[in-house]
Amino acid sequence: EEQNTAIYERYFNAADTSAAVYATAQEYEASMDTVLGLLDQANNDVDNYGKALESNLGSIGRAKDFNILRQALETLVSDTKGMVAQNSLLKNRLQVSTIEIKSLRTNMESLQKEVMTDALTGIANRKNFDMLLRQMAAQAMESGDDLCVAFGDIDNFKKFNDNFGHKIGDQVLKLMGLILTEATQGDAMPARYGGEEFAIILPGI
Repeated sequence: EEQNTAIYERYFNAADTSAAVYATAQEYEASMDTVLGLLDQANNDVDNYGKALESNLGSIGRAKDFNILRQALETLVSDTKGMVAQNSLLKNRLQVSTIEIKSLRTNMESLQKEVMTDALTGIANRKNFDMLLRQMAAQAMESGDDLCVAFGDIDNFKKFNDNFGHKIGDQVLKLMGLILTEATQGDAMPARYGGEEFAIILPGI
């Protein structure tokens, strides 16, 4: 049971979250395509209105009697009203798309945080730890600053789980996450390295 749980947490939970991130990214891309399409449409509408305006103004300038002048003015007024209506529709659709994009961005940030966080303890997971360690190691080598990584595990944790059950063991892991979070400050980052193993990245130490 313990091995099955570990396999599920390591592979399938991450896969579900990654799929959710991918789906949100696809929705975000679709919304951006919609906005770009609306802007392209607006550009075409402005271009067409400019041509119609130029044509109508030319007709007004060449008008030799009142009827021709009135017809040109009516066409100009009609085209202008159509442009105003189209702009109003475009504005509403852009507002809707903007709200959708903001919502998708929030969801994406939440999912990205979830991907990088250990679901049980609430601290950084192994993937986040590995990524941040590479970044901080590169920075330390460039700047010459100190960098320390501390590792530790819970002794006899398998025996503890066998005696008290996995639910109680999970509570112990949660407590470890809380203790490490409260004990670290500044840029230090605690992480669940795997199982009952934990690590802390300590820049400047």
